[in-house]
Amino acid sequence: MVKELPKRIDPNISDIFIQITQGNSMHSVKTRGQLFMMVGIPASGKSSWIRTNCDQTWTIISPDSILEERYDYEWTPERAAEAWAEAFQQYGQVLLNGGKVVWDATFVSPIVRAGVLHIGNGAGFNTQAMFFDTDVELCVQRNLERDREPVPEETIRRMHESLVPPTEAEGFDKVVRIA
Repeated sequence: MVKELPKRIDPNISDIFIQITQGNSMHSVKTRGQLFMMVGIPASGKSSWIRTNCDQTWTIISPDSILEERYDYEWTPERAAEAWAEAFQQYGQVLLNGGKVVWDATFVSPIVRAGVLHIGNGAGFNTQAMFFDTDVELCVQRNLERDREPVPEETIRRMHESLVPPTEAEGFDKVVRIA
């Protein structure tokens, strides 16, 4: 039996992305805004970097924060899907209005990054990958020190094994390695 997701998702979200990627909203010169996409395994320092380096002029999009706010970070596939859908709604609004946006998620492979990246490029945003190249053992240790329920260690290790560093060939304007 397939569970139906809650109906909190804006039914007009597809219209937002159509507006972004068609007609006059596309720009060959990337002047509409800035996109930072965090790339790294759990506990690699992504959220800490954002807190230190992005002021209130940045929109921070974080499916994990949505899960935390709504469900005290009690993860289920349905809740994760809802959080990602809301994150894309937030992204659509930023892209329509222009500005600075940070996606705070793991984005461990090119296929996972592609949607967010190519929508940002199509909307005329300068796109940068912020690659957190953090030792897996340090991530496991940091994870245990979190205020919330830790990510299972085997998940961190599996994500580390599948991590593909971002490249400009994917479509990023710039890749910054943070070690």
